[in-house]
Amino acid sequence: AYYYRTTTDFPTTGTITGSLIYDASSGDQTIVARTYDGPVTLYDGFGARTQTAAAGTITFNSSLTTQYIYNTYVVDFNTNNPTVTVAGDFTLDSTSTAFTSTSGTFSVAGNFINNGSFTHNSGTISMTGASKAINGSQATTFSNLTIDGNSTITVSTSYIAVAGTLNVTASDILSISASRAVTWTGTGFTLGGTISGTGTLIVDSSTTIPTGGTLSAVVRFDAS
Repeated sequence: AYYYRTTTDFPTTGTITGSLIYDASSGDQTIVARTYDGPVTLYDGFGARTQTAAAGTITFNSSLTTQYIYNTYVVDFNTNNPTVTVAGDFTLDSTSTAFTSTSGTFSVAGNFINNGSFTHNSGTISMTGASKAINGSQATTFSNLTIDGNSTITVSTSYIAVAGTLNVTASDILSISASRAVTWTGTGFTLGGTISGTGTLIVDSSTTIPTGGTLSAVVRFDAS
């Protein structure tokens, strides 16, 4: 792995295919807008640092992981609101990592693993992979969640909430595992595909749920 330990911006030209670690030990860093062909780790091993994503399009053609050692640190994708694509797993490693997402679209083709602190910033998380999961040790609140990978996305080890629009497109399945729940509190709900599983879809919204698609999971209507 290549540790990038300077506050000078990483180059935006050329090709990087190996593992890259943005190491904020020397100070705050910018995650530059470019294509990263290898795994990328956002790392804080020294002080309470901030790593800020630049504006534009950021493409991670492998995994994206946050990792801290000693201190709470901030990963900021909200100041410049880039469009982000992660071709592999997206992992927040710890509750000491405060991750704020873009207000645009953050696409994940792998698993979405939240063991940290995720703030949605009114953006959209688009799950585009096949047979992947939303899991982790922490509950996750999304603003907008789109399932659009022509396959199944499983809510397996965590609880999730959708405060904006829940969109399960045609040919897609959102599967809720036993003893898990997806809570929808928003005003937008599109169901062209299927919501299934032995877990529970909690409808906590005055907006009418869609009549299309297939809804075979347990449904609970909350009048809170």
